[in-house]
Amino acid sequence: MLYWKIGQRINQAVLKGERAEYGKQVIANLSAQLSNELGKGWGKRNLQYMVQFYETFPEQQIVHALRAKFSWTHFKQIIHLKDPLQREFYAQMCAVEGWSARTLDDRINSMLFECTALSKKPEELIKIELQKLASQQPVSEALLLKDPYVLDFLGLNDHYLDLLFYNRQLSV
Repeated sequence: MLYWKIGQRINQAVLKGERAEYGKQVIANLSAQLSNELGKGWGKRNLQYMVQFYETFPEQQIVHALRAKFSWTHFKQIIHLKDPLQREFYAQMCAVEGWSARTLDDRINSMLFECTALSKKPEELIKIELQKLASQQPVSEALLLKDPYVLDFLGLNDHYLDLLFYNRQLSV
């Protein structure tokens, strides 16, 4: 919460919504000042992460709910994702599944979101599935595919996922 509040303070009181060159200079100067007064941990890059953290999660209650399950490393990995639905997917999956920061990084790098059938659905359906996941309701199997098989090189359409789930149900 401290990093979120620092990001909020820098964004609102110091930058006042301004960005570009002015923002870079302000953050660099603020970093030097804080480092002199408080010591390590106030580098320019870290302050930029804090501002980006606040801009990515502008609602404090969301951060408050996730802070018990996420480390600062988790948040830094998630704030770099550009697509809000993708960001929400990884945040919800990470919270529910209890992924470590390394596992989250592996899932992002393996393009888990893009490999699930969920990413092929319309945006409204994705939002509904993510709301179900957040409220601990049962969600579709397409969302909970833990070990996705990337079969793109075969040129198949999404029907192989249906076959994969059918085979999993038979084996259970």
